[in-house]
Amino acid sequence: MEYKQQLIQWIEVNLSNEPQLEKIKSYCQRFSFEILKNFTKEDWVADLGTVGRAIYNKLHPAMVPIARTHRMKNILIKTTGVEFTFSDRDVGMSKLIQCEFLRFLYFKNQATDRNCHEVAFLADGPGSGKSRFLMEIERYFSQISANYRAPLVSIAQSRYFQAATNSVDEFVETMSNAVFVNITFGNGTPYSRDEGTIRQSICYRIMDQFIENAREYVEANQGPDLLDKTIKYIAGGKVCVVLGVDEVNKVNAVDPLNFTELFNILGGQSCLSEIFFIPVLAGTAIGSVKMAVSKSSHPPLHIPLPLLSFESTVEIMRARNLNVEDPNLISALRDVGGHCRSLELLYDAILSSLLSPYSDNYWVDVRSIVQTDLSRRYPDMEDSMAFEKAVAFVVARIPVLDTTDLGDGIRILDLREAGLIKVDVSGLVLVPYMFASIRMKRSRIFSKFWVELDRSKDIWWQDWEVFNCKYLALRLACFSYLGMHNVTLADFYKGANIIGHDAAVIIPPLGTIQKSTDINYRFPSLSNQTRFPVGQFVRNGAGAAFDGFGELEKVDHTIILNALQMKFHDDGTQSPKLINNMLIYNEFEKVNKAINTTHLKNLDFVLVILSRNQSRVDVNNLTCGKVVLVSQNELQSFYSDLFCQRFIQ
Repeated sequence: MEYKQQLIQWIEVNLSNEPQLEKIKSYCQRFSFEILKNFTKEDWVADLGTVGRAIYNKLHPAMVPIARTHRMKNILIKTTGVEFTFSDRDVGMSKLIQCEFLRFLYFKNQATDRNCHEVAFLADGPGSGKSRFLMEIERYFSQISANYRAPLVSIAQSRYFQAATNSVDEFVETMSNAVFVNITFGNGTPYSRDEGTIRQSICYRIMDQFIENAREYVEANQGPDLLDKTIKYIAGGKVCVVLGVDEVNKVNAVDPLNFTELFNILGGQSCLSEIFFIPVLAGTAIGSVKMAVSKSSHPPLHIPLPLLSFESTVEIMRARNLNVEDPNLISALRDVGGHCRSLELLYDAILSSLLSPYSDNYWVDVRSIVQTDLSRRYPDMEDSMAFEKAVAFVVARIPVLDTTDLGDGIRILDLREAGLIKVDVSGLVLVPYMFASIRMKRSRIFSKFWVELDRSKDIWWQDWEVFNCKYLALRLACFSYLGMHNVTLADFYKGANIIGHDAAVIIPPLGTIQKSTDINYRFPSLSNQTRFPVGQFVRNGAGAAFDGFGELEKVDHTIILNALQMKFHDDGTQSPKLINNMLIYNEFEKVNKAINTTHLKNLDFVLVILSRNQSRVDVNNLTCGKVVLVSQNELQSFYSDLFCQRFIQ
């Protein structure tokens, strides 16, 4: 009734001198507003001539020619990070471009089946780079011809589309002339039920970037075809519209039903529109996003957002004119671990620190600023036992599922949505070092192990023996904390190469596992028959047959000695040795002799080589007993990014 009354008032003001005024008023009295809107332009013109055309244009504002340029573009990011070099997203962008090219081929062939039209989405935690990705789509699509032509031709040929090259040319031309729009349900335009239907909410946010009276436009064009009209309007004669939709999780938090409808509406529009419509959605509600896409019957296209590589973070800081030769900056970059938001906070802290860069406490202050801000933005990092358990999964190298229970009803998926962790394709948890450190050094259970590892500097080769003994103590504690009672050596040393026969060992109760320790004498020896508690790792005295050791109990209740060899440099030099069959055989025999000529005679043992050197080993021709090998190739798989990024040769 409200819209009808507005129409009558408009008629009385603008058509008061028209001879057909009474006839027009009678139409308004006889017909509802919806029926009046459904009359075609031809109906109005045939009955009322030019006056009918004016009424039709009033009822359908989208038909009034208006410039299709942005009145204002929605900038999704307003922090310093928007100026960083866009890095490590080529895989995700390539995946999106190839998917949309295939959709374009189906679009040209008028294939409207939902199975032909994937819905692209970025589902990841806060601070992972979703908004920046949406902002960069326009630039990447403009580079299609230069960077993606060959794979697109291959896709067209593999799908038996004719004239594959012409199809690519047409796609390139279409995308170079596309309209790109980003909307958000956060950042100053939070979603509310008061906005009306979710279709209205979408269209209002789109039109607000093009016309001043966006709300009036939406109210005047209500109906199932509102989005279609809006897309055609902003296209302005062009054949493609790319719509980024950020913070969709805010809709889910207010109204889960409208959240599901959001995917149905945008997915449906991508199938049926006369315009080639590309929606890309982003949000932190990972599980809800995946479920909504599934319910929409569209194939899902999940675009990955991995942590930035260390090399990329260095180049980003170099581009911001910071001194990347400063070892303190390099150490801090390793600690943020490629987390986008943390990198931004580090940069801001460097600029905002009140101390002089030449002060002894400057980098202490910078780290403190970053850690304080991270704790504020991610409160669960500091207080959550579930996050502590997730870090234990990282250290133990145990794969997880989204449904893995972390206690108190919290799952792995919940921590992913909170932005605290990532999970790689093999199910291994990824956590930046600074995140883990904030929690673990306060942990009642792990602090005694972690504090000794929590370093403000990188781990050089001189620190290698000390680090490994402490790391293995932490790893053993993590297995116990996760409820593991018996594991194989292959499981305990997951990520390393296991050579020879495996063995099953008992994980000691958590309360009995001790911190690592050092001794200043050689073990074993004829003059000293000391034994150490099961589960304690020890750094050996200088000149001993092996650099460190730890005893574990096998499932048959006998002991197996883990003999650690960790220094491999040529005699009298600092040149690293190549780990090969001869070196392994010699080290094995050295350990075997030391054991069998002392009080440890006949004790079972495994030689554990922990090295940062290169290796060239022929396993099939290695005839010695049980060996665990970590060399340069296994650093990441054994220690995880949590620690190996801090290793300096």
